[in-house]
Amino acid sequence: SITIPESVTEINRHTFKGCTALKSVTIPESVTEIGDGAFRDCNALESIVLPESICIIKEDVFDSCVNLKTINIPGNATNLGISIFSSCFKLENITISEGIKKIPDYMFRKCKSLSEITLPTTIEQIGMKVFSGCTSLKTIPVGLFKNITSVTQGVFYETFLGCTGLNNIPSDLFVNIKNTAAVAFFGTFSGCTGLTELPNGLFRNIEGKPVWADFGSTFENCTGLEGYIPND
Repeated sequence: SITIPESVTEINRHTFKGCTALKSVTIPESVTEIGDGAFRDCNALESIVLPESICIIKEDVFDSCVNLKTINIPGNATNLGISIFSSCFKLENITISEGIKKIPDYMFRKCKSLSEITLPTTIEQIGMKVFSGCTSLKTIPVGLFKNITSVTQGVFYETFLGCTGLNNIPSDLFVNIKNTAAVAFFGTFSGCTGLTELPNGLFRNIEGKPVWADFGSTFENCTGLEGYIPND
């Protein structure tokens, strides 16, 4: 284990990358920033407590920490990089505090043990492939994206790609979204083989005539789906 001294304000890029025997880290309140890949490939790391002082967590910080099981992201960490927890295969529980407005690209990609999602009510933006490959994910909470009212290019691009355990989509998932953009919903649920039906009115509040190019491959290879796509 490592205890970082209180004189430290920033954990630099790749500081502990590849420290395969590192099991735990204590970070003091003096630290405000964690650099790119600082703990990447720390295969034995099981837990880490991020202090409330953390404002910046850059890309790949915990990428491939395959034994990390739980973590809390403090509300002051409003500057988040991509792929922070990508390929954390044993990550089961994560708490994202109120105040965070954006979930960046690939944040939980291939977190194969992640079975539940809880996002703060302050979330306004979500990136690409955020939950792709989360094969243990069974349900999507009601109101998960309720504060997202418009989408930019690729915003829901392959969000739940390959979530083979997913068996339910709440009808209000996109309820407040009123416009789309290029390939906004491309592959969003592609490969979700556990889905057997779609809810009525999933995209009901999108204004204007749908641009089908925005919905390319949305349900591709959802082999359990039967019947038709509801349009109410």
